[in-house]
Amino acid sequence: MFTRRVRPLLLAFVIVSVLALTACSGTKERPAGTSTGSGSTAEPVNNGEQVTLTMSIKQSSRLLDLAKQQYEAANPNVTIEIKEYSAASTMNGKTVIGGKPDPQDDEKFVNSINAELMGGNAADIIAMDGSLPYQKYADKKLFEDLNGYMNEQNGFDPSQYYTNLFKALEYNGGLYTIPIRVQLNFLMGNSSAIAGTNIDDSKWTWNDFKTAAEEITEAGEYAFVNMPPDKLLNRMLESSFGKLFDTQNKTIDTQAIIDLLNLEKSFYDDQLVTGDRVDANLGIFQTFGVSQYDERILFMLTQMAYEGQAHYYTLPSENETRGASFRSDLQMAVNSKSEHKEAAWDFILYLLSEEVQSSRDLMGFSVNKNAEQKRLDQLGADGAGGTTVDGQAVSLQAPAPENVEKIKAYLENAAFYAEGDLRIRNIVLEESMAFFSGQKTAKEVANIVKGKVETYLQE
Repeated sequence: MFTRRVRPLLLAFVIVSVLALTACSGTKERPAGTSTGSGSTAEPVNNGEQVTLTMSIKQSSRLLDLAKQQYEAANPNVTIEIKEYSAASTMNGKTVIGGKPDPQDDEKFVNSINAELMGGNAADIIAMDGSLPYQKYADKKLFEDLNGYMNEQNGFDPSQYYTNLFKALEYNGGLYTIPIRVQLNFLMGNSSAIAGTNIDDSKWTWNDFKTAAEEITEAGEYAFVNMPPDKLLNRMLESSFGKLFDTQNKTIDTQAIIDLLNLEKSFYDDQLVTGDRVDANLGIFQTFGVSQYDERILFMLTQMAYEGQAHYYTLPSENETRGASFRSDLQMAVNSKSEHKEAAWDFILYLLSEEVQSSRDLMGFSVNKNAEQKRLDQLGADGAGGTTVDGQAVSLQAPAPENVEKIKAYLENAAFYAEGDLRIRNIVLEESMAFFSGQKTAKEVANIVKGKVETYLQE
């Protein structure tokens, strides 16, 4: 009998439950009515003249709705119009926090924004969730380079922010999109099974991961379970995108794609990974994203998984850049053809302010250091509590100092963005299925991918 235990259904229930709890309250403070969005000057936005700012977003949120209301209250001459392209996921008439997005909504949003930007009638602010190809828009000079606004004269103090996150999103020397919140990507592994294995996750590749998996898996166990080829390939693409695709120079490394496909197939051929729905207890690793310090979401997982023997690792990567990877499902870009660029930046700066960033409605890690510390202090003030999950009493407590420092270090050193150009990712995933089914070789698939992606990048 295997004793390396994990409770996947319980973990999922806890995550969803806590996300719902954290969405229940928001900051009530008023923003400063200034041209910096942060109170450092007394100059009115747009010199006091009436302005209507427009924002396009796939789906709005309580955070943005509150920020809009508070900003407008402090700046009576500014009206913000938020245009949504899809409705929130619902169940029994109620909004589902963290509901799974509809791929058709992604495609609709991308196509709509493309058409509006190319037609010259896009919103002043484009709120992105990671599906929009900001590099292509930058190449066509459709997005404003925000580096020019990020200075003290415009109310921006870099010492207040995790600027490594901004740096990771730079493209061709410019910053065309800025994250409002982030999620860190990790592997969670069974430390009792991994003990004694020489793993250096600060620089390991997917080949290194395979070597480790061969060493630690016992008969009937796997590195990953319930992981079909398209799902694993998606993880490998996200962590290695920069190695495969040079969007700046519009080139594709076909040999790297061939190597990645063959490596992934070897995981299944060597029975290190299975796509079958088997007992989750047979898996040594899980992939997951962390969006808050809250013990109920993060460190509670460590306590519950693998009989309390869980350990965090950064994702393997083929990229030369090392460090933790992150995602951001809420980023802001400014339309380069907007007539209200300064006002748009001012509202973005307010979204980056300590007031907004410390809100419980943020639903992710703050990019503002003071705000993140404020949220940590509040966790400590809340103290311990308890709840019941599946009839079992569960302790809720503030994160331990050593765990806080661990995650803070990951946040401060996060070095690369898990890129997600929707079109490129879909091309690779769709074409690779012919390889995994044995219909095409890895080289044939790589050449098809190269042709389609290069055509797309040149459009």
